[in-house]
Amino acid sequence: MATPMLLLATLAFAAPPGPIVATPEGADAPALYKEQAVQRGEAGLRAELVCDDLTKAVVVCYRVEVGNKRRYVTRSDLAAWGVKSDELAGLAAASLDASPLKPHALDGGGTWYDAPGALGPTALVHPEWLAEIGPRVLVAIPARDALVAWRPDGGELDQVMAVGARRMFDELDHPVAPVVLLWDGTSWSEWGQASPR
Repeated sequence: MATPMLLLATLAFAAPPGPIVATPEGADAPALYKEQAVQRGEAGLRAELVCDDLTKAVVVCYRVEVGNKRRYVTRSDLAAWGVKSDELAGLAAASLDASPLKPHALDGGGTWYDAPGALGPTALVHPEWLAEIGPRVLVAIPARDALVAWRPDGGELDQVMAVGARRMFDELDHPVAPVVLLWDGTSWSEWGQASPR
């Protein structure tokens, strides 16, 4: 028979109520969320997004699916679920068992990949999927539900894709960052960006 203390510890935490989704955001997202939460009357851990730094310009935050809606994961959620922040990437990775990256041929040569929709950015927490593109991969996340990637060629493909990503950043809802990121097989860095029109 379980001791009362053990039973209490077992009942204290609940699992996340739905799948966890990796959600790229601009680096200012945690501060903006906190500001908006305070305006809604929320404070403390409920006002703090859980995000991992990808680069200086991009963070990966997390959303949880509840019913047919997704909401951001906050520090209060972690406390309620008994989950550590460094476990969220693994939970997000488990939300998909196959790569969402779909190849497309570019006129004039070259291949680029996209992973549209809310689950597309899950590729960010699956480095093995990026490795299928190449040992070094350029990735643009112009908007929350838009991710494009390609193997750098040092020429026209890089330019065409960077310009396209910039246009998406300027035109799509919920822009994330105009920068193109480089995954070198072990870490992320900022590769560059196309200038605005």
